[in-house]
Amino acid sequence: MTLSKSSSKKRNSKNRNRKPKRSRTPRIIQVATEKLERSGKMLPSIGYFILVLTFLDYVFLLIPPRFLNPTWELNIIGHLVENVWAPLLGFALVFIRQQNGFRESELKLLSWLSRLMLLMAIIYFLSAPLIISNTIKIQQKSFSELKNQLETQKKQVAQFKKQLSQIPDRQLANYLRQRQSQQSSSTKSSSSNTLLQQAFERVEQEQIKSANQIRSAYQKQKFSLIKKSLKWCIGALFSGGIFLVFWRHTEWSRKTSPN
Repeated sequence: MTLSKSSSKKRNSKNRNRKPKRSRTPRIIQVATEKLERSGKMLPSIGYFILVLTFLDYVFLLIPPRFLNPTWELNIIGHLVENVWAPLLGFALVFIRQQNGFRESELKLLSWLSRLMLLMAIIYFLSAPLIISNTIKIQQKSFSELKNQLETQKKQVAQFKKQLSQIPDRQLANYLRQRQSQQSSSTKSSSSNTLLQQAFERVEQEQIKSANQIRSAYQKQKFSLIKKSLKWCIGALFSGGIFLVFWRHTEWSRKTSPN
C-alpha cells in the first residue's frame, strides 16, 4: 500500500511539472490593399493578350481556306472546340474587374467584346449541325472508296485467274510450291485441272483475307470518326451555352457604353 501511494504521488508530481502544450495557430500576414489592387490590374492585360493570340490562331488556321471540303471543315471545328478554353479564359480575365470607373475608350471596347461573345455563341451553336453533316459526307465518301477498292480487287483477281489459266503446268506447279511449300510433293503428280483448281482456291483465299482486312480497317475508321464527331458536337453545344451565359452577364458593358 505504501509503495502504491508513493508511486501515485510521483506520477502526480510529474504531471504537475509538465508544461501545457500551446496550440499552434497559423500565422496570418496582412498585405496592403493597394498592392493587391495593383496585382489585380494585371488580369485584364493578360486577358487581352490571350484574346489577341486566339485571334491570330484563328486567322492562321483558316489559311489556306478550303471551304466545302468536309474533312477540312470538320478538323477546323474540332480545333475550335478543343481550344475553346483560350477565348473563354481571355474574356473572363477581361471582364473581371474590381474598380467601378472605366475610360470611355475601354468601355466601348468591352461593349464590342460582349457582342463578340454573342457571335461566338452563334458560331458554336451552328457548328453542331455542320459537324453532323460533314461526318455523314465523310462516311459516305469512305464507303464509296471501300466499294471501289473491293471492286478493283475483284477485277484484279479475275485478271490474275485468267493469266493462271494460260500459263504452262510447270510454272503453275512452281507457283503453288511458292504459296504452299507443304504440298510440293503432291503438285508434281497432279493434273493440269487439279493444279489450276488449287491455284484458283489459293487466290480466292487471299482475296477473302485482304477484303476482310479492308472491311476491318473501314469499321475502325468509322467508329473513330463517329466518336470524335460526337465529342466535338457536344463540346460545341456546351461552348455556345457558356458564351451565351457570358454575354448575358456582361450586359452592363453594353448598357453603360457611350453611343
